[in-house]
Amino acid sequence: MQYCDTNENKNSYPVTETLVQPDRLSAMRTLSNRWTIALITFSCLVLIATTVFVMMSQTKWDKSLNTYRDANAVLTKTVSDYTDENTRLQQSLAAANQTAEDWQAFAATVSASIVYVPEYHEQTIVKQVDVAAPVYVNNQWQEFPDLATLTQWANDHLVNLWFVGDTVADCDDYAARLQLEAHKDGYIMSVQLVQDGKLFGKNISNYTEAHMGNLVMVGNDIYFVEPQPKYFRVVFVCHRD
Repeated sequence: MQYCDTNENKNSYPVTETLVQPDRLSAMRTLSNRWTIALITFSCLVLIATTVFVMMSQTKWDKSLNTYRDANAVLTKTVSDYTDENTRLQQSLAAANQTAEDWQAFAATVSASIVYVPEYHEQTIVKQVDVAAPVYVNNQWQEFPDLATLTQWANDHLVNLWFVGDTVADCDDYAARLQLEAHKDGYIMSVQLVQDGKLFGKNISNYTEAHMGNLVMVGNDIYFVEPQPKYFRVVFVCHRD
C-alpha cells in the first residue's frame, strides 16, 4: 500500500495496484484467442449453412418454376387444341345446317306437287302374283276417270317383287308390273324415265340418278306414279293443254 500527495491539498488517498502474474496473463490471452477463433468459426459455419440453404431453396424454386412453366405450356396447348376442335365443329355444324336447309327447300318443292302420299305401315304384305297376258275390257283401254280412282287403284295393286335367284327387283321392274296391271284392268298407263329426280323441269322424286315410274293422264292433268310400295306417291306433273 502506497500514498500519493496532490498539489491542492495534503490529504492522502489510498491507491491500490494489483499485480497480475505473467502465467495467469498468458492463460487469459490464450482463452481470449480461443473464444475469438470459436466465434469466427461459428460465424463461418453459419454463413456456409445459410449459403447452402439459400442455394438449395433456389434450386427447389427453380425446379418448381420449371414445373409450373411446363404445366402452363401443356395447358396452353390443350386450350389451343380445344379451340381448333371447336372451330371445326362449328364449321361442320354450319355445313350441316346448310344441307338441312337445302333439303327442306327441296322437300317443300316436292311436297307442293304431291297430291297423295299413303300412310306408312310397319307390316308389309307380300303377294305372289302370276303374270298373265293383258285382258282388254270391251276391246279398248280407258283413262282413269278421276284422281281418287287412280290413287285407290294404285294402292290396291302395290306389291313387293321377289325374284327367284340372285336377281333383285328395281324401279323399272315395279313400273313395268304396275303398267301391266293397269292394262289388265283396261286403264292407260305408261312407263316414264326420270333424270335427276325431275320430269319436265319439275322435282317429282328424291332419286338423283336415273329412275323409272309410271305416267297417267286423268282428264286434263298428268300425274307421275311411284310404283314401289315403300315410296309410293302420286305427283302432279302438268296439264295436257
